[in-house]
Amino acid sequence: FLSYLMDTPHRWNSNNGRANRPLSQTSIRHYYGCLRTFFNWLVDEGYMEVNPVLNIKSPRVGKKVITALSNEEVTILLNTFSRRKFEGVRNEAILMVLFDTGLRLSEVVNMQLEDINTSRQTILVTGKGDKQRFVRYGNRTAKALWKYLTLRDGLSQSLWVDRCGKAITQDAITSLFKRLQRNTGIRVHCHKLRHSYAISALRNGMSPFVLQVSLGHATLDMTRRYTQSLGFEDVYREHQTASPVDRMKRRG
Repeated sequence: FLSYLMDTPHRWNSNNGRANRPLSQTSIRHYYGCLRTFFNWLVDEGYMEVNPVLNIKSPRVGKKVITALSNEEVTILLNTFSRRKFEGVRNEAILMVLFDTGLRLSEVVNMQLEDINTSRQTILVTGKGDKQRFVRYGNRTAKALWKYLTLRDGLSQSLWVDRCGKAITQDAITSLFKRLQRNTGIRVHCHKLRHSYAISALRNGMSPFVLQVSLGHATLDMTRRYTQSLGFEDVYREHQTASPVDRMKRRG
């Protein structure tokens, strides 16, 4: 089964685009973990004597360095939107919220009007496992969001709606990023913006521990991967203000 996942380009005889793309090693390892858990349950319940998956080595996952969009690339993406059209104003606000908060796609789509606190510039987010947390957005994002809200119409309680006032879907936002990529040549998707937020926030001085809370991570594992994406230029900049010798008191 694991070989099938690794070697078969058109899985499940499906026409779905995801089933026709190669699976990542991370996804295959996730399948492996589910199988191991399922067979452990079968053994515990007495349906089997031995878990056959225990004799199969867990697929190895190489940890790639996470890359982020540059500020220049984000500016190019933002400049593709027409600020004279409702869709352009809405899409600009969506992009700015994503880059300014690092929210997941599902978290953005599920946002409700009541989740926004415009006076404090915060959003109540419902993340994985229905866990809730607050995130803050900055002043420029607040202006873009305010402009969208003045144009927004309809009875839907969902924050993001189309021109008819109907809540937009995950597929609509995914299609938006496909168009952006096609028009600009910049590879962009929601999780890329999440990575970009994390790395940019670290570069701008945010503590890894604060970033962990902001992203809704249960552990520091993923945050450590973001710190590994920082390079010597980041070290150079920080060392200019944190040099132990330069900060020593001069001897009289």
